[in-house]
Amino acid sequence: MRAQPSEQADFIESALPSGTAVTLVDASPIDGFVLVRLTDGTEGYILSQYLIDQPIARDLIKTLKTELEQSILNQASQRSELKKTEQLAAEYLERAELLSEQNNRLSTEFERISSLSQGALKNEEALVTLQIQLETTTKQLAQIQSDNQEKDTELMQRWFLIGASTILFGILLGFWMARKLYQGRFKGGWS
Repeated sequence: MRAQPSEQADFIESALPSGTAVTLVDASPIDGFVLVRLTDGTEGYILSQYLIDQPIARDLIKTLKTELEQSILNQASQRSELKKTEQLAAEYLERAELLSEQNNRLSTEFERISSLSQGALKNEEALVTLQIQLETTTKQLAQIQSDNQEKDTELMQRWFLIGASTILFGILLGFWMARKLYQGRFKGGWS
């Protein structure tokens, strides 16, 4: 790096390391030299043939090496994540199988309970029907018993009247026969 755009000018920096970053201050070449500024603010002239806008091979290799190392780390991380994912998938598949078996058992149990509940509903309907029939039959039985009791009472009253009539008739017949007998023996008895 020189103080003036000439090969006879004094050096500001005698040798810049390859790949040193500079800022182009004036891009118009003067005798092949361009004005540049270093990162520390120092300005000077450098032959434009030494300037390139691409990074140097050493920096490229360094960048590529860093990227490769990062890629290897990423791949290792991805493999680790893949193994974890595979393990989780295997666990989920196992759980899914267990849940499927449990679902099958529950479905079978549900069908059995549904069948039993349908039977229970039918039995409950039959029970309600039988209870209604029992109530109706009980009312009919009570009515029949009441009717029978009334008939028994009427029958007893008839027999009582028949018996009383028979006794009264027997007494009257007895008096009348006695009177006839007595009159026949004693003519002039009770009259």
